[in-house]
Amino acid sequence: MSEVAKKIRLQLMQNVRPLWGTEDALQLREQLERTAIEAIYSCYVKCARQGGEPISECYRKCAQQANLKIKYMQVWGKPVPGA
Repeated sequence: MSEVAKKIRLQLMQNVRPLWGTEDALQLREQLERTAIEAIYSCYVKCARQGGEPISECYRKCAQQANLKIKYMQVWGKPVPGA
């Protein structure tokens, strides 16, 4: 089964990858980047400057505090739980 899953995963990646080169996809990526930067930048910089935590932990903590998952869902146009 792992060979079948590997083939399916490869086909999915091959079919999706070209979509990211379209103008609409580029605009979506830019919006996702802006959303993340606006949501966590100040928290991330503060945490990184304080030190004492791995930078990946700073990112995770700041993303959770800013509800970045929900913000991404909104950009993707997905339904937001509890909204």
